[in-house]
Amino acid sequence: MPHGDHSHYYTTTPTLSSLSLAADHTGHVITDNGKSAAFADGTGTFEVYSPSDLTVNKRTASELKTQQVKLPAPHHGFAIPLPDGHYLVSVGDEKTRTGAAVVDAQGKTITENKECPGVHGEAIAKDGVITVGCTDGALIYRDGTFTKVNNPENPYSRSGNQAGSADSQYVLADYKTDKEAKLERPEKFAIIDTVAKKRTVYSLPQGVSYTFRSLGRGPQGEALLLTTDGKLRILTRPPALNSGRYSSWMPGANLKRGRIRARPCGWMVRPPM
Repeated sequence: MPHGDHSHYYTTTPTLSSLSLAADHTGHVITDNGKSAAFADGTGTFEVYSPSDLTVNKRTASELKTQQVKLPAPHHGFAIPLPDGHYLVSVGDEKTRTGAAVVDAQGKTITENKECPGVHGEAIAKDGVITVGCTDGALIYRDGTFTKVNNPENPYSRSGNQAGSADSQYVLADYKTDKEAKLERPEKFAIIDTVAKKRTVYSLPQGVSYTFRSLGRGPQGEALLLTTDGKLRILTRPPALNSGRYSSWMPGANLKRGRIRARPCGWMVRPPM
């Protein structure tokens, strides 16, 4: 709490509030442009609310006003609030997911791209540019237009998990190539350049891999990758990225299922349980 030229810090035991949103098969919750969108996979709807409404006079609110937007069909999806009041959403049904679209507050389609099979995962980069993962690459949404990026030499190259930063034009993404794998442990990762509109693939040392929870961003927008050799790899910015070089930090025990989580003071590396 600010107090003159310094601040006082207090701690308390966290408690669960009475606020909740009813949803059939809850999915992604994404916050941007002063709004949060909570997606319900079972109905293909999402609830929109203002995060600032979660507190009243510095206390947890007792109720929360929401607006519901309904998409054509239920599916495992997402919705991202845009600055113009529209939403970037996934497109699909219970059997297939085919692309992404921009819809208005009533769910009416404004623009759509159907060139993103198996759409999953999203990230927000510098200047509000959005990337969306596909089984054969990614979509980049900038200034009302979708652009597809892929690697033609590998038809199946899924980047379904991504980590972006408002400070960087580069998005960190996983890179999976085994279509039949139930749980692939990739040994390559990708960097999506939202300005050059391309995806570049980099190899980890032989035998080193990571999980979908291993991608993160640092306080200055650094791309972070926690790998199974116990290293938190800090992926440097160009020109190092262009040459495929990256630095690493924190050698340690073998981490088979480690994950990275954001904390106000920095980053917490959580080893497997």
